[in-house]
Amino acid sequence: MGHGLEDFVLAVHELVTNVVRHGGGSGELRLWQHHDLLTCQVSDNGPGLGEMAVALPSPGEVGRRGLWLAQQLTEGLMIDNSGPGTTASVTAQLSPRSTVHEEG
Repeated sequence: MGHGLEDFVLAVHELVTNVVRHGGGSGELRLWQHHDLLTCQVSDNGPGLGEMAVALPSPGEVGRRGLWLAQQLTEGLMIDNSGPGTTASVTAQLSPRSTVHEEG
């Protein structure tokens, strides 16, 4: 996966940063692999996002690029804002050479 895995790590960093800045400062991160799909889910108990669209803000606007960046860098971004807090998940397609080794 090469650069794709680096992009995935950057996307996860953006989601975790959002938890620290907007989600109350603490949360939960889950990472798992199913076949060649790597998924990271980040949850918090913050105030939630409301009806925020994931879009690139205008060039003069400060911040508000994290979710857009996470969406652009991965195979997909899903946001669940239906309960308390927010849960955001990103996925990445792994190549056969880049599989993550699970420890059990």
